[in-house]
Amino acid sequence: MNSLRICSFSMLVFLSFIVFSAKATWYETVQSGNFSSTSTWKDGIVPPVTLGSGDTVMISNSSPNIVMDRDLVMDDATCVVFIQTGVSVIESGKHYIAVKMGYLGQDQFSNIIIDSLFLSKNAHSQTVFSGMDTFNKLTLSEANYKTGNNGSIVVNELLHLRDGVCNTNYQIHLAAVTPHPTIYFSNGGGLSGGFAVSVSNPYNIRYGNNNSAPAMNRFNELKGSGTTLSGIEVTDNANITLVPDIQDIEVKGEVKLTSGTLRIAKSSVLYCGFILTGAGKFSSSGTGTFTGSDSLQLIIASSNVSTLGTLRFTPGSNSLQSLNLDLQGGASGTLTIKNDLKIKSSLSLTRGHLYMENHFLDIIHPSNGFLPGDVGSYVMMDQGGSVRSDVSNGGLVTFSIGTPTQYLPITFIPSSQTARISVEHGVKQNGSSGPDISATQPVVNATWRFLDNTSCTDIRPGWMAGNEKNGFDRSKCYISEFKNGNWDKQNSGPASTSSGGVYTVSRAGTYTGNVYAIFDINTAVSVEELLNEKNNIVLFPNPVINELQIQYKGEKVLVASVLDISGRVMSTSYIEKGTNTIAVSALTNGIYFIRLTGEGVGSTYRFVKQ
Repeated sequence: MNSLRICSFSMLVFLSFIVFSAKATWYETVQSGNFSSTSTWKDGIVPPVTLGSGDTVMISNSSPNIVMDRDLVMDDATCVVFIQTGVSVIESGKHYIAVKMGYLGQDQFSNIIIDSLFLSKNAHSQTVFSGMDTFNKLTLSEANYKTGNNGSIVVNELLHLRDGVCNTNYQIHLAAVTPHPTIYFSNGGGLSGGFAVSVSNPYNIRYGNNNSAPAMNRFNELKGSGTTLSGIEVTDNANITLVPDIQDIEVKGEVKLTSGTLRIAKSSVLYCGFILTGAGKFSSSGTGTFTGSDSLQLIIASSNVSTLGTLRFTPGSNSLQSLNLDLQGGASGTLTIKNDLKIKSSLSLTRGHLYMENHFLDIIHPSNGFLPGDVGSYVMMDQGGSVRSDVSNGGLVTFSIGTPTQYLPITFIPSSQTARISVEHGVKQNGSSGPDISATQPVVNATWRFLDNTSCTDIRPGWMAGNEKNGFDRSKCYISEFKNGNWDKQNSGPASTSSGGVYTVSRAGTYTGNVYAIFDINTAVSVEELLNEKNNIVLFPNPVINELQIQYKGEKVLVASVLDISGRVMSTSYIEKGTNTIAVSALTNGIYFIRLTGEGVGSTYRFVKQ
């Protein structure tokens, strides 16, 4: 056993304890080659796949290159694998060394470069890595190990820390590779001494647990070069708390909440920040939740994204101190929120969309108001969604809101302490119910609702050209309010044009609650008129100055009689299928009726002569 002469003294002592036991079996390499080849081993005796009591494998310097072409399991406290100086154990395929029990060691200037290494808590406490070692996957299960002088460990793909705290005296380095390596903590796994992983290169981090394991509080692995964190995943119903202390947590990749919860908590600082940059986003899949707080600032400043994914808040913890969407480099993404959200201070929409679906966004004490946005930065909502904000400072306020397909902001002067507003596609015949008249009438395809007794003056809704329906004439339009069972009629005028292709029209007065839409001069406004249209008869304009148009879709000729308010017949004419014109310029201003009679028809309609 001449090879023993170049082992370290401590190794000789340890081997003497193991090798010369009664059950010891010695395996020694004699030349370079495959681990499984008989020609590689002394007397052609290849070690078994599983090493047992007293089995000792000496990979000697007489065989500088050993190809790991099969798996090796160390499964007894007295088994040993030792690699001498100048030897490289290199991978061939996806094979592993699993140290369930026993001692794995190496001299300086040796290398272990294999796919996977597993080191359990039952491995010998003096396990030493003294060489230059690289693993695609390294699993440490509450393991104890040391690195000798000049020793280093590099992980290319996965560093899995599981089942408890691992004790080490040296850092593990994550390789500068793509895809980026992942640190996976499961079942309370961690490293003693806190920060024991070098994260100078980009990396991902994953947290797992089982249902019976306690929640894990993890922070130290994120301390230092936090800007290199390229992804976080929480899975296996883990409950994870990250405490960034004096620094924010910055993620440049995907935050994937497969299951469980992720909580960002402050330590000694007033606020803590969770920042997404680069390709940062939340995953759109998974059922895990994000635990917010009044001290958490969520900042999304990503640049290489088309979507910001989906965020589900933990029930009862759906609050943020502030939310800032400031996408970079021309990116335009949408963050979807799956429940109600409270923002204690400010919502800043510099670039990006916040999609609330049918949920409630509450901005409690905005430090800088509800900032104006544009088509590239506003709060999206579906029917049932709404936004409320403290508007007690007065002055002109803009809610940058809309649907997923249209930007529909509204500006107003508040006269209440708070304002809660919703917007949705469509204009209901009865304000909140009935058929959608945007299918047939010239309108802007949107309805704004002032909720919770929101009170204001001088309302100014806005819309884009793509939201105009059925020949809507923006040169003769007005804001209609649904009250007393009908959409009201107002004097029409041209819409104003603001930046970004947004058209606006204003309406003075004081308004509390209610429903608003934008019509033009030809829109049928009363429920009676709308029902007439349903019955194949449409009268417009109303009010009228010179000529009253009657669109009739029936086949039978009708008699049209114009009556004044006392019932006196002012004129009579015939109505045929198509558009018919009745001259009313000779009538004095006032209220009149037109009675249509014929086979199967007997209806009277009201109009105003101006």
